[in-house]
Amino acid sequence: MAFASVYAGNPDIYVLDEPSANLDSNAMERLKEQIRLICAQGKTVIIAEHRLAYLSELLDRAVYIEEGRIKRVYSREQFMSLSEKELALMGLRTTKKVVSTIKQERTDKKQDDCDLLVDNLAVDRGGKRIISNISFGVKAGEIVGIMGKNGVGKSTLLRCLCGLESEAEGQIFLNGKRIKKKARQKQIYMVMQDVNHQLFGETVLDECEMLSDGENAEEIIKVLKQFDLLDMKNRHPLSLSGGQKQRLVLAGAILGKSKVLVLDEPTSGLDYGHMKEVSELLRELATRGYMILIVTHDTEFLNATCDRNIVIGQ
Repeated sequence: MAFASVYAGNPDIYVLDEPSANLDSNAMERLKEQIRLICAQGKTVIIAEHRLAYLSELLDRAVYIEEGRIKRVYSREQFMSLSEKELALMGLRTTKKVVSTIKQERTDKKQDDCDLLVDNLAVDRGGKRIISNISFGVKAGEIVGIMGKNGVGKSTLLRCLCGLESEAEGQIFLNGKRIKKKARQKQIYMVMQDVNHQLFGETVLDECEMLSDGENAEEIIKVLKQFDLLDMKNRHPLSLSGGQKQRLVLAGAILGKSKVLVLDEPTSGLDYGHMKEVSELLRELATRGYMILIVTHDTEFLNATCDRNIVIGQ
């Protein structure tokens, strides 16, 4: 819609800021063809982007910026010849097409030997069924990806799991006991697509004190140190980088004693370095027995982080 409204004005120059964020593979293909269309009309297109693979056929030049300054301008041939190691050292994502390398599963088979069990879940909104017949399980220490086309109901599933939506059918069990909506709000913690909506404190320390479940100051300092945020304890949360904000919200989940974490597009707008930060943090939490579910279209992140992948809508 945004692209169409700008196109109607017939500008000579288009500027796109992270246009692929939160898009599935089909939507990214449509975006690529839209860009190809306006380039064929002689328009100039400038794109700030972290997910680079879909641009590999389109770009004419790549401008690399470091610390607010242009460090180098590459021709297409020069940029595409950079190795994965060179790109990683620059903090850049791969330029090659990424395919899932982990086990994919459907959502219509219940698993009885899991710590978190979703059994035949359905959610209605406005008289319309948004998701139905969703069944799967997650074991302690496991990270499960959730994928599917835009609009298939992935975010709705997460909202229901953490008690922000009511189930129309089905049940959710944690450690063998059924947990209803109100109980889920305390036991399952959601990290939203835009974590800015979850940060309210005047300082990082304030944020942790609000989210902590009666923890003392010593425990809060310990968690901040574990999440590499101690030196920022007096900074305003919204002044942090994307990766730092993610760590702060997850630190709050730990202080709140939630053992089930659900994340909605946690790498939206993150570069390679911050993507790796989030991935490594989640892997470390999994070793502590946390159950983690991640809705993502970021296959690069999925491969680096998840043990298996549940596909909705297949």
